[in-house]
Amino acid sequence: MNETDIPPQSDPQNAAKPPAPWRQLTVIGFTFWLNYLAYGLIIPLIPTMMAYYLAEYSIPSVLMGGVAATIYGLSQVFLGPVWGAFSDHKGRKPILLWSLWIQLAAQILWIFSDTIWLFLLVRAFTGITSGNMSITSAAISDSTSRHHRMLGMNVLAMGFALGSTLSPLIGGLLVKVNPLDYVPYLRDYGVNPFSFVAFGSMMFCVLNLWMVRFLFRESHPREARTQVLDVSVKTILGRLHRVPEKAMNQLNFVFFIFVFAYAAVQFNLSFLALNRYDWTPSKTSLLYAASGVFQLISQSFILPRLSKYMDERQCSFIGFVLAALGVAIMASPLPSYGLVTGLIFLATGAGLVFPALSSLASLYAPHDRQGEYLGLFRARAAMGSGFGPIALGSVFAFTGPIVAFGAFSVLYLFAFSLARRLPEPKG
Repeated sequence: MNETDIPPQSDPQNAAKPPAPWRQLTVIGFTFWLNYLAYGLIIPLIPTMMAYYLAEYSIPSVLMGGVAATIYGLSQVFLGPVWGAFSDHKGRKPILLWSLWIQLAAQILWIFSDTIWLFLLVRAFTGITSGNMSITSAAISDSTSRHHRMLGMNVLAMGFALGSTLSPLIGGLLVKVNPLDYVPYLRDYGVNPFSFVAFGSMMFCVLNLWMVRFLFRESHPREARTQVLDVSVKTILGRLHRVPEKAMNQLNFVFFIFVFAYAAVQFNLSFLALNRYDWTPSKTSLLYAASGVFQLISQSFILPRLSKYMDERQCSFIGFVLAALGVAIMASPLPSYGLVTGLIFLATGAGLVFPALSSLASLYAPHDRQGEYLGLFRARAAMGSGFGPIALGSVFAFTGPIVAFGAFSVLYLFAFSLARRLPEPKG
């Protein structure tokens, strides 16, 4: 295959394939959301958690918070494509179940994590298992036609937005329950003030296992599965660097830049709210919830209407510009309404970019390797999630919020300029 070519979907019936039943799409969306909870519950709590874990160390909390996010993100980088490749070969459902069992073990360990080092180990295992999000993306691709693909991927984006809305609120409520206030001797077993948050995350994981086991239907039939499984370190590293399809390489880089900037801003938003406005974790949780609400509005009302007149690329263009404007407003030294206004623009833009680029990824990828290629696509996002928070956190710590957030607003415009060069998908 010529490197400049975009492979058409190898399934000749793809265009005639009906959209997935809403029950299956709903199950996939909730599976994605429950996966996100493992990450999202603690986002508004990070400053408080770092202060607790680092009480005996002279390490800046904003820097170590970035390290925790980096470990989580980089753990997904290498395992995301592996989960996807296994699901191409063995089917979506069994591999998704295996990853969730490992995630459950990680959540149980989190309950007893009373040191920063044990907590970082838990973040690594949680990141490894969250790489299974590539499987849910592939399941959407299995079940939707070319013309319904962006709306199908929008289900995953809505699951992400629902997580952004509810998980910080849930985390903010759960952290108010300190098990040590009721059973002090549990401290000897590693139970800490955040163990009830970990318990809540564990219960969501149990619910996710039940949903996948009894409600999730296998979407990847045996006859469509890959015959050869190659998940060697050399192969995965090579494909993380580049794949034969030039358009996919371009898209992966655009997605990396966008998620790098988005994850950085989202993660450090709690530090901005604390340092500039002296907001409590509970108040910050409401800020993250508002972000999720506006993402849901963008995905539920704006994107479906735009998709009637625009393709994936054009929808993403609007999203990039809105996101850049939002972060620029957040960088400015305005009263707290400036933070909220900027967040509304950022959330609305992200609500357009995520499903649009995810749809493009599934259309650029070969039909029989959707899991692997979407895993590689999400691995680039995981790299962005891993490096973004610590990069912005470091700039924030040494220069302050105006320079840090202002510089990252420019990154969205850079991603926009790159996205304009993406070719239209074939097939």
